[in-house]
Amino acid sequence: MRRETRFTRRVPLLFQRALGLQLTCTPCRQVRLEALEVERRRRDSAFSEARASLTNQLSEKRDKCERVELENATLRESYEQLCQSVEEAIHEVRDAEEQAAMLEERVEAARSFCPLTYPRTHPKEVLRKQAKKVVAFRANVPLCLPLAARQLCIHGKYMSSVPHGVVWPPGGGTTHCSVISPAFYYRTQTGNAVQGEWQKTPSAELHCGEEIEFFYRESGLWQYLGTYRCIGKTALTLPEIKELGPTYVNNIVKETIQDRKTTPPVIANTIQQMYDMAVLQVVCSGWLRVAYNQDLAAALLSSVAHGSSTSKQAQGAKKSVIPRKRAPGGVAAGGRQKKRKV
Repeated sequence: MRRETRFTRRVPLLFQRALGLQLTCTPCRQVRLEALEVERRRRDSAFSEARASLTNQLSEKRDKCERVELENATLRESYEQLCQSVEEAIHEVRDAEEQAAMLEERVEAARSFCPLTYPRTHPKEVLRKQAKKVVAFRANVPLCLPLAARQLCIHGKYMSSVPHGVVWPPGGGTTHCSVISPAFYYRTQTGNAVQGEWQKTPSAELHCGEEIEFFYRESGLWQYLGTYRCIGKTALTLPEIKELGPTYVNNIVKETIQDRKTTPPVIANTIQQMYDMAVLQVVCSGWLRVAYNQDLAAALLSSVAHGSSTSKQAQGAKKSVIPRKRAPGGVAAGGRQKKRKV
């Protein structure tokens, strides 16, 4: 029997029972605490392992994400380059189509080219802008440009012509023209007027589509007109160009014989007969102005200005040398007169 104390008296029976159980179950609590501690350690270990595993997975995911972003950036850059290449290819195809269409038009124009009617046509592709200042200068015939000017010519080539060798559009204008020139030159050999040699003219060696600088002689001055493109070329006989006028016919025969002073009249008559019999042909080419070489024009203007200043200095030097005046007696002014012997 338990002893009754003040404490047991005061505490209700239910609490006494609970307190008795608590007092009697102390070893079981210790076991539970140990079990809880073991469970806590096991959970902590599992948590650490899970945390380490999740950290590793997160690191792998992060690395994978960085690799994917890098691959995406590379793919994006490749895609942009591909789009740019596609756009460039599209532009190139369009340019090629335009060039092909232009070439087809040129080929068709070359096929239907007629040098006698071409100056009366109105070409679509033409440079109508005139030069601000016409470059005119004096030079010999045939024209021979200085080396500095020849280097500025497109492809290093230029063509010169005289009035009776060019057919311009009616009403004036230098946008397009037909050039009439012989196919061959005849040159007599030095020291032997009977024998000579035939040479192809520059006009005969030009091809359709070729661009060249064009010079024209008028009123004793050479003028630079611009860059012209050959749009057609054909060969005609001398009787076929007679409708242009006798001046064109005479100019062809005159240009064929380069050295008229040393060429015998028999050879000149033979050349005239060869033209009349269509043995010799005339090169007829159509030309279209497509550009204006500003550098060449500036070089020609500077050379013209330099030449004019040099000529003025030479004229001034000639004027400065004043001849001494002669006295009525035949003695220079200011000189002593000789005494006449009586």
